[in-house]
Amino acid sequence: MRKRYPLWLTRIFAFALAASVFAACDDATSPSDVDIEETQAAVDQVINQFFVENQGLNSLEIFGALISTAMPSIAPVNLVLAPEEGTLNGVAAHLRESVGALSTRSASAATLMAIPPELEGRTFEYNSQTGAYEPTERAGAPTGGIRFILYDGITTLVEVGYLDLIDNSNFGVVPAAIDITLSVFITDVGEVLHYRITGSVSDTGGTLLVDGFLSDGSDQLDFDFSFSGSDATGVDAVFTLSHDVLAMTLDVSEETTGAESISIGITNGNDNILFILLVANDGTVQTGSGIFLGNTPVAVFSGNIGDETFTVTNSDGAPITEQQLVALAEVFTAIEAAFVVMEELFVLGLGLIGIAFFF
Repeated sequence: MRKRYPLWLTRIFAFALAASVFAACDDATSPSDVDIEETQAAVDQVINQFFVENQGLNSLEIFGALISTAMPSIAPVNLVLAPEEGTLNGVAAHLRESVGALSTRSASAATLMAIPPELEGRTFEYNSQTGAYEPTERAGAPTGGIRFILYDGITTLVEVGYLDLIDNSNFGVVPAAIDITLSVFITDVGEVLHYRITGSVSDTGGTLLVDGFLSDGSDQLDFDFSFSGSDATGVDAVFTLSHDVLAMTLDVSEETTGAESISIGITNGNDNILFILLVANDGTVQTGSGIFLGNTPVAVFSGNIGDETFTVTNSDGAPITEQQLVALAEVFTAIEAAFVVMEELFVLGLGLIGIAFFF
């Protein structure tokens, strides 16, 4: 299946340009119906609560590749769950790394396989002597699935919980019917990650639906993801993260002609922020591309994303201050990182039963 990932990279590029353009503006007027700083605070709180401080995700970042290597999957999943620095450049570097890994995994046709019968119901523990996860006789693994013990680190190996994967997929039909459940439990906290993937998949494309949540033991962030794609129809994917009055949505599509679109929407109570980038097959940015606060445009994208003609200009109707721009950039940066984490987690669940994630 043909794959291109220009928009994952140009989003960060666009905001880097936006920063340089808007920072030079002295106009202090701004839309009064959207509180950018308050939305930024809400997004940061959710990211810190459910991603940064999630002990389950921290353990998966350390042991994710080792877990996937223990199974006869296509390739290890190198999870990239936490940017080294909270800047545009830092997140851009991690995006490039994540996209590169996914592109490599997607380069070959999907190899479909179930969990081997001899491994069903087995618990894997990390063997420090071999540096690998190995199946043991330890009880507790789910019926029809497998369990991996999670630890606080490679050197200390203090158990902090476990990951359960249950596979009810049917690979005896074409396209294969996918039904995977992945859960992460942390001792004395509870279930901190849960999702179920259903859909169908073949060598040329498929559809996937993901529904689940991240939790800190007392509160949870709900998420859902839908994907459909094939050589004949193109690709469309929608992520949604929601918590209380905050909702974040990423919608990406690519037509068979090569034309692409991306939108990132944030709703925080009555505040609405929207980023839209529409690109023709030759890279020309289409009318309607820009950043909107409520229904008010605050930035306009134009030119071509493939060359130096791409520009971001301040909207005459509602310019924003440098402080608001920084808050706005941080909002989108945090959301970018969150969606990268979610995509990596889905790759882990699919990769453990040998499916190349083709988004």
